[in-house]
Amino acid sequence: MDNVVLLKDTTNRANAIKFTNFLPEPENAAEVTIFASYLSGVKGTMALASDAIKQAPELKPEQVRPGSSFRAVQRICRFCTIVSGRS
Repeated sequence: MDNVVLLKDTTNRANAIKFTNFLPEPENAAEVTIFASYLSGVKGTMALASDAIKQAPELKPEQVRPGSSFRAVQRICRFCTIVSGRS
């Protein structure tokens, strides 16, 4: 998750603040990472992520060679299909 916005006229501001503080905890960010198959910038998240996430080459930018964007997109699509259970 990249951003969280708290609207100034929210009806339950205290709970909204609790939620925005809840998300960046490593164990919670790891759950978001596992669900969304999207890397988190929260330190410690990858240690808690599933093996499928840890081993996915498309989520490791250093493994994608320059000029291989089409193959990277193919791997991302295949990974998302496997993780979603639609394979």
